[in-house]
Amino acid sequence: MIDAANVTITDYIPAGMSFVAQAGWVDNFNGTATGTITGPIAAGDSAVISIQLEVNNPLVAGTSLVNWAEITSATDADGNPQTDTDSTPDDTNDDTYLVDNDINGNGNNGEDEDDHDQATVVVKPFDLALFKKLANGQSAMVEAGDDVIFTITLVNQGEVTATDIEVTDFVPANMTFAALSNHIDWSEAAGIATRVVPGPLAPGQSTSIDIVLNVNSPLASGTEITNWAEISDAKDTNGVSQPDIDSNPDANNNDLSLEDNDIDGDGKNGGDEDDHDPASVIVEPFDLALVKKLGNGQSAMVSLAMWSPLRSRSPTGTDQCR
Repeated sequence: MIDAANVTITDYIPAGMSFVAQAGWVDNFNGTATGTITGPIAAGDSAVISIQLEVNNPLVAGTSLVNWAEITSATDADGNPQTDTDSTPDDTNDDTYLVDNDINGNGNNGEDEDDHDQATVVVKPFDLALFKKLANGQSAMVEAGDDVIFTITLVNQGEVTATDIEVTDFVPANMTFAALSNHIDWSEAAGIATRVVPGPLAPGQSTSIDIVLNVNSPLASGTEITNWAEISDAKDTNGVSQPDIDSNPDANNNDLSLEDNDIDGDGKNGGDEDDHDPASVIVEPFDLALVKKLGNGQSAMVSLAMWSPLRSRSPTGTDQCR
């Protein structure tokens, strides 16, 4: 067995990752990087070289990034180039791959090329959800002119901390944004109200905000008014907007809604869009009635009053002369 030296390794940087400048590696600016283990590496021994790559941002949650590396060349301890007995060292990422971490394959005989191997990472899911309800103590039956308080709850169902979560509230016809009653962070224009929740909102956490809308007046009793809200944008802790794994954050009130307060739907696969939700109120009925009765003691049987130009009878029965 021959000791090895000057082992050159080519790392094939995958799409979705970038090279980070570091000692021991040279960026070839063609999607590869080259590292060298000077050695010597004694026969039967091993040596380790590490490479650092950066995951591009943003990147769709669940994306698998496969990073390959291969021995490109090697010499013996005297610097003489050597030919590998069961693989073909080169800098082309096209070797036969059958078993991960297999160092016993014979690539020259159709088996796994044992000087070539990969490691995989998966992008953590970024997943926010929203549900909307009437605030605690807020009746679903309202009167024209009432202020109505809605509570919007944001939930981080993913594995990435979220920041700067933008909430869009679609102010319905028959309601008006109550500017003086709302938190200063709300703004509204043309029936679209927005607020950014700075966070951070860690995985597994939730937070709630309120919005106040005023019922228009006059308004027919029995009118049902539905108010929708949606997450329209969100960022990671690096300040980069992230795609959600199961919904499409935007400021368009046209998402599929199948079940109220559902935060487990997958809007990207035909399910309920879990970052979009409604809450409703109904205008109380305005209903007056009138009842008329004879006053207490008043008989329903009455006589005609007697009258003449000279004489009439008073309501009390006393004669009066005119």
